Amino acid sequence: MLADGEPALGVQYFIPPGRRKGTVFLAHGYLDHSGRLLPLIEAASGAGFSVIAFDLPGHGFSGGSRGEIGGFDEYGAAAGRVVGAFSGAAGDGGGSAGEGAAGDGGAAPGGAGGDGMGVHEVGGPPLFPRPWIAAGHSAGAASFFIYLHSLARDGRPSPFDRVVFINPLVRSARWHLSMLGLRLIGGLVGSLKPLTEQDSLLGVDVFPMSWARRLRDWNRRVLHYRPFSQPGLLIQGLEDRVVDFRHNLPFLAGKMPDLNVSVVEGADHVPYTGNEANREILRLFVQGLEGSP
Repeated sequence: MLADGEPALGVQYFIPPGRRKGTVFLAHGYLDHSGRLLPLIEAASGAGFSVIAFDLPGHGFSGGSRGEIGGFDEYGAAAGRVVGAFSGAAGDGGGSAGEGAAGDGGAAPGGAGGDGMGVHEVGGPPLFPRPWIAAGHSAGAASFFIYLHSLARDGRPSPFDRVVFINPLVRSARWHLSMLGLRLIGGLVGSLKPLTEQDSLLGVDVFPMSWARRLRDWNRRVLHYRPFSQPGLLIQGLEDRVVDFRHNLPFLAGKMPDLNVSVVEGADHVPYTGNEANREILRLFVQGLEGSP
């Protein structure tokens, strides 16, 4: 657990044997948790990357009311806390943009101090080497987007060499209809039953309407984000019925003009199911980690 602030964040790391190619910071989507991203973790570690996976606030092993958030900036702050906890662990003194993000004296995963993991194999290569890559699915991608925007706004450099966003969340699907529904029933209904089956680890079987309001509020603010430079890859499945990718793709391309975009026919929102199209997402995911367009 990363217990430097509230809520505590569930963080796990996976280190492949031998010399590592780099380090992937991995964040899951809404109403999910890191364990469900095992195919992505296995693909990254199998390609030689260390993986640092964390649960968003209100999800998995992290604290916070299940499925709720006070504001989307808290997702960005969570990403910054995790990066800050591992700053200095790259083996090259890197990670300066994340230093201090974990707070003063916060505890990093594994019991290391707030100045980062600083863990190396005896006589071996660093456990969390450069390059550093931010990889996020859906709301996890949004958490890194918010974090990177906050750094750029404050004139601070990105701690990441590149990013890989999979089916990123800005607007959800059927946006205008859902916002109409929020106005009509949002004050009358506290929660709804999610359309998808929920994992027992999440500890919640309802969709809080408060989260929809926070998503609406963030979409009003994100319009005013200034563009910033961050190389990377955006992967989008064209059968995605969860996010409004027809809006999100051009929007993110305008805010992050250095992103390359790859679309995958037949791929849906969830990248860890076993259909052929999602295997193509895994292939592109590894390409993105390695810096290939």
